[in-house]
Amino acid sequence: MIRNLLLSTVGASLLAVGAPRAADLPALVAPVPVFAAPDWSGFYVGSHVGGAVTGRGARGIVSGDGGGVIPTVFSGRGGRTGIVVGQVEGRTVFQGLHAGYNGQWGAAVAGVEADVASLGPLDDVLGSVRARLGFASGRVLVYGTGGLAVRSVPSLVLGTFVGGNGGAGGNAGPGGAGGVGGNGFGTFTLARGGTDGVGVVGGGGVEVRLTPGVSTGVEALYYSFDGPRLLGAPRDFLTVRGRLTVHPGAAWADAAPASWAGAYLGGHLGALHALSNGSFGSTALSGGEPGGAGTRGIDGGGGGGGALAFGGVAVSPAILGGVHLGYNWQRAALVYGAEGDVSFADSDRYRTLGTVRGRLGWSVGSTLLYGTAGLAIARNEGVRAVFAGDGGPGGNGGAILAGPGGAGGAGGAALAFRSRDTELGFVVGGGLEARLSERVSAGAEALYYGLSDRTFTPAAPGPGRLLVAGRGNDALVLRTRLSVSFLP
Repeated sequence: MIRNLLLSTVGASLLAVGAPRAADLPALVAPVPVFAAPDWSGFYVGSHVGGAVTGRGARGIVSGDGGGVIPTVFSGRGGRTGIVVGQVEGRTVFQGLHAGYNGQWGAAVAGVEADVASLGPLDDVLGSVRARLGFASGRVLVYGTGGLAVRSVPSLVLGTFVGGNGGAGGNAGPGGAGGVGGNGFGTFTLARGGTDGVGVVGGGGVEVRLTPGVSTGVEALYYSFDGPRLLGAPRDFLTVRGRLTVHPGAAWADAAPASWAGAYLGGHLGALHALSNGSFGSTALSGGEPGGAGTRGIDGGGGGGGALAFGGVAVSPAILGGVHLGYNWQRAALVYGAEGDVSFADSDRYRTLGTVRGRLGWSVGSTLLYGTAGLAIARNEGVRAVFAGDGGPGGNGGAILAGPGGAGGAGGAALAFRSRDTELGFVVGGGLEARLSERVSAGAEALYYGLSDRTFTPAAPGPGRLLVAGRGNDALVLRTRLSVSFLP
């Protein structure tokens, strides 16, 4: 619910930007042009962020309890293994790039567009090549679109069930019955194969020109693919995405650079792709059932059932949003400065991200192309390991007939071990930013985070099976920015 609400506001937040009052710019800096009716013809390039509205592919897998319990008359019965539902994540968030070319004849606009996005892990590729046909009225373009879609879904381990062993049944006293051992589950890995496929895509959207060189919009696309249905990978689904697009022919028409000097403050929203399996995306835990006591004093008690735990792989990217603050200096078209930011993600593994970076760029007309690098810090609160304990042994029967008999063994305990680390590293990336007015700019940015990670070795409380997530905590962030500058 929160993800869909955030995604639906991407286009609206940009449309709500009002042009502030004009201010005098330095002599060598050209003002952002004012326009009435834009020309939609020419080449364009941009970024988009969105989510799957239907067909997300999420599914729960029930473990079972490791088998039946043998009924007994006098001996203590064995306890059952716990039962969990392993959650296989579906695709919910994606972000990518698009590029195309339009021609315009009066109010009619026609063209072709190609896009590529990551619908899950970075190697889970979703793309399309589509024709577009629309009608322009003032600054607004309404269009329909359709064409061919492609996707490449990799083979993937989705999660692992681990279960503790069942406890042994207690020994019988003279003439008694021995207790029954508890159930155990063992280990089961849930995996799926990969596939490549071609399908069709169709939909429509609305786009609004904010300046001659920048437009924003909202687009809905329905994808349909043939082929097998795979866990966590839908075959037919509807997506809604917000778009931010730069039209270089208009943005770079004036060779004089816009002014980027001074302090600025803004917000950003995007997607975070984990590049390693350093923690679990979902977990499920269930303790084992205790064993039963022997009926007569000479009967042994049943062993306890083993616990069961599930660790699922984080498949879908995380939504990330935050604020940034920086200062630029400018000499002609050369722009350099420093920026700091803090971001919050809906992922325990990247609960908080922060950076302090230098920026170096070049202004072409009202557009700034830049690279950036610096220090990164992250708060990792992800679940790094799960544990399924063995069931306890049943008590032995005694020497007399009068009950009770041997005590039932305790059920195994299931535990999750959460990391609470502050990790340091580096960040490097680049982006594109375009002036919407003298003080307001919008853009898209890609950042690679290389974060430190140390071996995680939790201390198990007793015998059982321990499942530890992989190493590494690097991430790729793709985000859209909106900034307000404070000119000197």
